[in-house]
Amino acid sequence: MPALHEIQQSFGRGLRSGDFGAVAASVTHPARLSIYRNHFLISLGEALAATYPAVKAAVGEACFSGLARRFVLANPPVAPVLAEYGAEFADFLADQAEVAGLPYLPDLARLEWAMNRAAVAADAPSVGLPELAAIAPERLTASRLAQHPAIALVDSAYPVSALRDAVLAGEGFDLTGAREECLLVYRRDGAVALRNMDAGGFALLRGMFEQGRPLGQAFEAARLSEAELASVLAMLGEIGAITGVEFDHER
Repeated sequence: MPALHEIQQSFGRGLRSGDFGAVAASVTHPARLSIYRNHFLISLGEALAATYPAVKAAVGEACFSGLARRFVLANPPVAPVLAEYGAEFADFLADQAEVAGLPYLPDLARLEWAMNRAAVAADAPSVGLPELAAIAPERLTASRLAQHPAIALVDSAYPVSALRDAVLAGEGFDLTGAREECLLVYRRDGAVALRNMDAGGFALLRGMFEQGRPLGQAFEAARLSEAELASVLAMLGEIGAITGVEFDHER
């Protein structure tokens, strides 16, 4: 009799391959294993469709079903929460030949993933502009600003937010002369929101939040004016994007 962990591993492989030969003898009703596999594929496909509705609308239901099935078989979940499933879908789409004619599709998926994460992220108390203003300038520029869990940055060579709106509305979209887009994704009053950023402001946020640079270093790299920096910090304080100020000696 195989050990329990061996049965579980064989069952997991069977869900992906459809071959339950190694585990069939260890269960009471082996014929039901195919039911579990169908449920596995369908439920995860539905989870992907819920997370990526614009991608589904852009490619059509039949194409999306095929893409989702291949993705699920190649990327089984590693956590028990369906809302956390599908992070790799954008990279997966970039390698699929049948959607190569939609070059914006991976970025559209990245935007939808960021919006999904913003919707389900834990809440956290924020640091407002008055609290930031109370910190001595030299200390503030040497600090690292912690981002709210719902914050994400998405940039694309395509206007993906307008594309998303268009495909969800069933409308066409002309990519002629399409311009790149830099988006701040956040949550405010329980609703996910998007804010278009200029290149400098986006570079500042990327330096602070994704690269973990101190504010002063991110500011210098972004080549903003002091007035532009103050405007970005005021915006971040307004939307509750900062949850903490960390100084190097406190790390």
